[in-house]
Amino acid sequence: MIKNANRALPVGSMLNKKYVIAQGIGEGGFGITYVARDSLLDTRVAIKEYYPMGMAFRNVDRGSVNIEIIPGMEEQFELGLQRYVNEAKILSELFNLPGIVCVKDFFYENGTAYIVMEYIDGISLKEYLKQNGDRLSTPQTLAVMDCILSSLSIVHKHGLLHRDISPDNIMISRDGDVKLIDFGAARNFEQNMEQSMTVMLKHGYAPIEQYSRNGQQDKYTDVYSICATMYRMLTGTVPDDAVDRLNGKNLLPIRKHKKVRVPRYIQNAILKGLSVSAKERQQSVEELYAELYISKEERRRRQISRMKNALILGLVSICMVVCVTATIVIMKYRSTNAEKEEGYAALENIEPVENIESVENIESVENVGTVKDVESKEKDRFKKFSSNKQKETEIDSEIENTASEQNHSDESAGDRNQEETEQEADQEEETEIQQEQGDSPLANIESQNTYAVSVVSHGVLDSYSQEYTLGEIFESYYEDGVWQEQTDSYGNTYVNYIGLKDEDIYAFRFQVYEDDTFVVSDIAKNGENIADANGYIESIFEQLDI
Repeated sequence: MIKNANRALPVGSMLNKKYVIAQGIGEGGFGITYVARDSLLDTRVAIKEYYPMGMAFRNVDRGSVNIEIIPGMEEQFELGLQRYVNEAKILSELFNLPGIVCVKDFFYENGTAYIVMEYIDGISLKEYLKQNGDRLSTPQTLAVMDCILSSLSIVHKHGLLHRDISPDNIMISRDGDVKLIDFGAARNFEQNMEQSMTVMLKHGYAPIEQYSRNGQQDKYTDVYSICATMYRMLTGTVPDDAVDRLNGKNLLPIRKHKKVRVPRYIQNAILKGLSVSAKERQQSVEELYAELYISKEERRRRQISRMKNALILGLVSICMVVCVTATIVIMKYRSTNAEKEEGYAALENIEPVENIESVENIESVENVGTVKDVESKEKDRFKKFSSNKQKETEIDSEIENTASEQNHSDESAGDRNQEETEQEADQEEETEIQQEQGDSPLANIESQNTYAVSVVSHGVLDSYSQEYTLGEIFESYYEDGVWQEQTDSYGNTYVNYIGLKDEDIYAFRFQVYEDDTFVVSDIAKNGENIADANGYIESIFEQLDI
């Protein structure tokens, strides 16, 4: 509504000999928007009047409807009027584009200009959010922005930037149609590459380049504003100002907001588009659209590819560790053998005393002493030999243990590879892509879409929150995860969930019974059992605040 009625045209005023003003519905720094009736076609229309605040005035009290320019503001008024005419031309080129408001007419009157547009019987996205808990779910957000992104892609192909995308300028009709409005800040970026652009922005929705008259603006400028709008829709919070972020303030990730459940790949795409540096964003709306609306099959294909790459890297790392360990053991073993051989040689050089009586008959005390010295050295060498022999036994035992562990590891790896080969690659549960953290260590583990997996993933644990299923909790808490089903030799059915969290791999094992009940039988972290399984599960609920 109009705050100052004296600025607006009186109700009933006639424009262009056919448009009758019904009421003013909005005003901004550059003009006023009215609802009017086309008396010839008997339809409602929306009319925008160029009326820049601080540059002109209308003396309604004296019955005047003409716009009068404030002295000294003539040049600024004319520049703004040219941009206003440019908006009408832009919108006329995009006639009947589904996500863009349609221009029906344009004319000069009352010392200013008017744009006649289709009337959207609805509310702004900003008002829609207020009426729906101040934020939307991921599917709702994607549904609203789908048409906007598709239409904006065509706008960009015309060489145009909107430069003012926000919840204020997105309309939702009663029929559910979504339209992007208000191209007053739009500019032709192809023709103005070397020219300065007017500083027009909304804090929180404008990228850093819009804060400078000479900032290089391109398609990525609108990408930032789109992602800022989606951030607001999902979190209920306007993103931090680009200038503050440039000075070191960190933007809180979407998934860190309380009770916000968003797939990681959606968060990654939006945060990438909100990068302060333009070169780190998606460079076009098409690129952003591909990341947001990627099919489940394509996400799964990419995930499997990333897992295979991680498996190769993992195997190479394991081989390197084994080789280094084996080299150290072998070198230690050889060093010990060298000491042992030296001990053997020393013992062989000792001449035994064959005739004890001759020794006892020797009258020289020095000779007796020498004989005792020899016996003493012989005993010392024997002790050294015995010590080396013990070391040899310990090294041999170490080598045998190492070999046994390696063989066991190789056998286990072989069994796992055999099981993974036999499992069907049919993953119905969505797996989020871990883009900013690199390749996933859950290498080459394929999911199974089975009834038992469905029972567990869609089930809940007694004594814990019944609000969310285990599948929803694991998807929200872990960065990557896969489900597997196994049956032991006794016919017992088990379901495994393997998830990645902060570079640690957690494994849950559930036993599933015939009556569709199940229990948590084991939880392990990086292959080691977690003793307090219930305590660990409680910690997950506490961290997710559910």
